[in-house]
Amino acid sequence: MTWQHPSRMTAVVVNYNGGAMNIECIRSLLCAGELEIVLVDNGSTDGSAESVESEFGSRAIVIRTGQNLGFARGCNIGARRASGDYLLFFNNDATANGGMTANLLEVFRTDPTIGVAGPAVLEAGSRIVQSTGYSVDRWGFPEDATSGLAYDRLPSAPTREAFYVSGCALMVPHALFDELGGFDEGMFMFAEDVDLCWRAWLAGKRVVTVRGACCEHIGGATVATAARAGTYRASAFRVAEREKNTMRMMLANLGSAGLLHYVLLRVPVLIFEALAALVLGRTWLAGAYSAALCGAVKRLPDTLRRRRSVQGARRVPDSAITRLWSRHYAKAGLMKRRGIPARTPD
Repeated sequence: MTWQHPSRMTAVVVNYNGGAMNIECIRSLLCAGELEIVLVDNGSTDGSAESVESEFGSRAIVIRTGQNLGFARGCNIGARRASGDYLLFFNNDATANGGMTANLLEVFRTDPTIGVAGPAVLEAGSRIVQSTGYSVDRWGFPEDATSGLAYDRLPSAPTREAFYVSGCALMVPHALFDELGGFDEGMFMFAEDVDLCWRAWLAGKRVVTVRGACCEHIGGATVATAARAGTYRASAFRVAEREKNTMRMMLANLGSAGLLHYVLLRVPVLIFEALAALVLGRTWLAGAYSAALCGAVKRLPDTLRRRRSVQGARRVPDSAITRLWSRHYAKAGLMKRRGIPARTPD
């Protein structure tokens, strides 16, 4: 018997040694609404893919890639297998609250200008906001003014416009996702969600978060990250990968005037950040910045090819999008609040 999906929605979950998190994640999605589940297993060795098959049977489609292809490519593989009219990309360290999927779907059905939507993301086991959609500064570093607020203190408006929503819980019409070419597979991990949302804006679609839709997210369960217990912590891999991917995204998506401004200023700022890290004794951080710059230069020909494709599809000017950007130096603000990042294992 074929499993029927009245909403024609598919949740795509990418797994790499996610263990029992996958079970809790998928169980919450199935409780939140009727949908198809596609789990893309990126070469896990912990038996987690087998556990999903055993627990959910035909209610979860498991695709084995045989190797770790990264988050962006894993999501694209899942999307190609998905039959839903809407795609929900959902991290396996997140759980959906009741009504999340229905409330996300509703905004697409009532507002055709919306291209991407995400829920309010809460810290696991709490009502503290992790994110209700992000802005970025001129260097592409993320900022969310609602992070750390109690959920009940959020503005009462049903939706909030954002530059991008976190890839831990991101819904997009399947047709639009295909039109945009999916996630950028040149990004192994990090910033692929920013890039996708930016390209949705360039296509003339809006990005919003939905107050009435919630999920809980552990964060950093796969890669050591984030500000924890009042201390900013990050791995060298995370810093290097995010900086490299952010440079690729900025070079591909900015218009000509914005690109010139970025190129002339970004390299000196990055060098300054690396030197500051050395002076402060964070040699690993300086090394991560250097690795990011070298990686970006190495991939420059491919990035420029991507830029031609993105700019050729552009429908709106930068001014219609950068209004959503932060006017602050977001990275400096984070370090002022949390301090210079301490290193965690890769």
